[in-house]
Amino acid sequence: TPTPPHQIPLRLVGSEMCIRDREYAIQKIPVDRVRPFGTADAVFQTMDQIDVLKNSSFCVCNSDNLYSTSSLRLIRENDFENAVLAYDRDSLNFPKERVSSFSILMTDDNFNLLNFIEKPTQEQVDQNLDSNGKIRVSMNIFKFNGLQAFDFIKNCPINPIRNEKELPSAIVNMINENDLYMKGIPIAEHVPDLTSKADINIIQKLIEQ
Repeated sequence: TPTPPHQIPLRLVGSEMCIRDREYAIQKIPVDRVRPFGTADAVFQTMDQIDVLKNSSFCVCNSDNLYSTSSLRLIRENDFENAVLAYDRDSLNFPKERVSSFSILMTDDNFNLLNFIEKPTQEQVDQNLDSNGKIRVSMNIFKFNGLQAFDFIKNCPINPIRNEKELPSAIVNMINENDLYMKGIPIAEHVPDLTSKADINIIQKLIEQ
């Protein structure tokens, strides 16, 4: 199984992404499992196989999302050690029932990430508006400092419901450590994705533009 199956690390060097020399990792499935062990395990195995990531800044993003060049530039060209793009939920052009299930980002007044809230209730949404009254959600595009993040990704706990190691769990453990943080970077734009077959024609048209 190619790793990560849903999320791709890109090494960030200065103000340029290293895309000329491509390296691939394989997410090995444990002998006692049928499916891969989750997104945190995928990133851990990638860092373990491509050793330079342990001491580099890199981006992790969904391979089935079509991020804009401006969003990739935003996650690349910042001075934060660890960051996540914090999307204005109202800017996402998805059906209401779908976008309402997205995890929201709980941040402080300085946009430091505090937690991910999965499938939020309306009360949780109302309690987690930012200073502009916006609901911020993650579309799974992160920047990591490999030196800071590696141990937390490696030792990510298993989600008891999904029985997988999920990247948000590793991030929450990391930001609960003294002096470590993940900064939310506000952004307002749509992110086309390939969730279903119906999305194929939409993505194809966007690529051809």
